[in-house]
Amino acid sequence: MSCEPELFQKRLKRISKNHARLRGGRKAVVTKTGLIVAKPRYSQARFPFSALLMVIAVAFGLKCYIYVQDGAKTYEARVAQIAGDTLPEKFGAWLLQADPATVAISQLF
Repeated sequence: MSCEPELFQKRLKRISKNHARLRGGRKAVVTKTGLIVAKPRYSQARFPFSALLMVIAVAFGLKCYIYVQDGAKTYEARVAQIAGDTLPEKFGAWLLQADPATVAISQLF
């Protein structure tokens, strides 16, 4: 009879684990015998596209603001200073160059 409390504790632990898994969401699954069982629904991590879009918008806005404050010639001179021999410097200068969208938005101000 000393085995029964151990079995009960094991079962209680298994049930608690299952409930903890079901807290994140569940889906109903019908087994082969026709019994409806709740299974945990695992959500996959999603890429935060809205945050990425926000960062790009803020960076573009900052680029337009600096273009307006410095003027076209000074801005182009600064971008030319950034462009160096290494690939990251060239890429940074390419990103910061005054594109048509930057010029059009800066003309609104």
